[in-house]
Amino acid sequence: FRLYKDTFLTKVFTREDVNQPYWKVKNFTGLQQLFAEKIESKYREQYNRIVPYDTLTYGDIFSIITKTGLELCNDIKINKQIKRDAKTYKKELGDVCTQFGYEQLKPPFSTIKNNPQNYKSKYRKIYYKRRKQIETPQ
Repeated sequence: FRLYKDTFLTKVFTREDVNQPYWKVKNFTGLQQLFAEKIESKYREQYNRIVPYDTLTYGDIFSIITKTGLELCNDIKINKQIKRDAKTYKKELGDVCTQFGYEQLKPPFSTIKNNPQNYKSKYRKIYYKRRKQIETPQ
């Protein structure tokens, strides 16, 4: 993000119309689409659905972008940690079960019903059986 920010500011501040709201909106379009939508929704929450680009400074814009980016990174890290913890909890639970003499908990079996290979082999067998019946004289 730092490279994007530096490049954008360098290009915009060389222009005479630097404080036009168009350039402040253009700043969001250069970001990734979902990230930009998240930032715009934060602005709309903060300013009651109408974002006053005229009064916003570039510092305000970049501070919200940085803050939102850090929140997003922290959310991703927390989700990864939760997944890791869930795996260790399952392992620990299995160890406790064996210590008390019970079998480990096993997940239910998943049946593959819509496997296209099963259908192919099934219909091939039927096709060849019928073909043999037709070819053999009775």
